[in-house]
Amino acid sequence: MVRILVFLAATSAIIPNALAKTECAPATEFEPRTCLIHLPQIRSVTITENARRSPLATDADSTCKDFAVTARTVRRFLAGAREISQQDALHAVDWSPCSAAGEVSFKDGKRGTWSVTQYRSGNLVIEGEPGVSLYCPTCHFKPFR
Repeated sequence: MVRILVFLAATSAIIPNALAKTECAPATEFEPRTCLIHLPQIRSVTITENARRSPLATDADSTCKDFAVTARTVRRFLAGAREISQQDALHAVDWSPCSAAGEVSFKDGKRGTWSVTQYRSGNLVIEGEPGVSLYCPTCHFKPFR
């Protein structure tokens, strides 16, 4: 009995990593490798920038007026979002000139900042934790493309 408990205690640090790997979907031809994220329950979402057009946008005809998010839209995005690597965020996900950003507070008292783009990618930084790059493979609803 003692040996079993010692073995379980010694391997418990390995188990979360093994579970994290099983919670990832492999990359496909069209989408990056994505991993589940476990967020605390959201208390509120605040939008500080909406339908923002990047100064790097070169197409004079492109506007971002159709990319206006609501608090409900952001909640849906965060519920469906999965973590992607920073490398995939830069190289595997389409760049969008349109974005929105804001703040989020969670029921556990933590706060964070978020940003989303028209092509279903984004970022989330929760206070005291490293930021994560996000991609929402299920966000096939307006205003996302």
